Amino acid sequence: MNTFVRECIKYLWLMKVQDPPMVLHWAETQAPFDKALFKFYTQTGHTVAYNVWPALKLHTNGPLMAKGVVQATK
Repeated sequence: MNTFVRECIKYLWLMKVQDPPMVLHWAETQAPFDKALFKFYTQTGHTVAYNVWPALKLHTNGPLMAKGVVQATK
């Protein structure tokens, strides 16, 4: 577990020290589902219940690097 945590911190640090830094984009709870940024987890729906994994953007207004995952409600 220590190795995993160390590697996570290392990659987060490398993402942050870039110019401009990469961005983890979290969906707002109860916001409308945005299929351009996120995938469904186990349920489909129209609103976000909770975040499972954030979306990753190259920079604040930049292109999407990886879609996030959210649990939706109907």
